[in-house]
Amino acid sequence: MRRLLSIGLLLLAASSQADKVLLLKTPPSGCQPGDTVSIETGGKLQGLLFSDAWIENNAKKKLLKAIKKADGNRAVLKDRRVFLMDNHHRGIQRMELEAWTWRCEESDSSR
Repeated sequence: MRRLLSIGLLLLAASSQADKVLLLKTPPSGCQPGDTVSIETGGKLQGLLFSDAWIENNAKKKLLKAIKKADGNRAVLKDRRVFLMDNHHRGIQRMELEAWTWRCEESDSSR
């Protein structure tokens, strides 16, 4: 039983790696270019209630989901705008991210 459980977990981990999205600093070579995606996250209430790290993490999750939806598996961040709170509460109010996407074959990403 323990062996079956470990094999199941290994297969689950391998399948989750197959559709992994990578955020790159430079555009990949030999990949098919895709669309430009953009997201917006946060708000006045979220800026008051949640930490900057939580808003940043939420923005990254939304961006990765948007890249997958655009059928891409590689992306380069094009624009990052952070809007800060305008009162005595210092911190992030909301974020806007925009990225270029590419679709690369999985054999290229095995490195």
